[in-house]
Amino acid sequence: MIFSAAIQEALSGLQNLPSGDRGAHVAALKSYLKDDSPVFDDLRRVSVSDEEKPYGRAVLLETDELEVMVAQWTRNMPCAPHDHGGSLGVVRVLQGRSR
Repeated sequence: MIFSAAIQEALSGLQNLPSGDRGAHVAALKSYLKDDSPVFDDLRRVSVSDEEKPYGRAVLLETDELEVMVAQWTRNMPCAPHDHGGSLGVVRVLQGRSR
């Protein structure tokens, strides 16, 4: 999938983070998701809806250390509780609200 120049530029700083430095990864993701980021409109356009599942997802970047994705939750469809092992996560709501 080809992304806009704004998304590619934002992701470029995440591609070569130091291996094993989870703190650096979380700090970089928080910076990527800051409130005034110009990339949010573009991220809304790449979100994927899947009416048959609790959410659709588009993976923007995947390395051995990091995955960046845009998820769009399906209205009125519950998502079963689950965990992601020992991974860390950062969430930014682009539209709507989280509960």
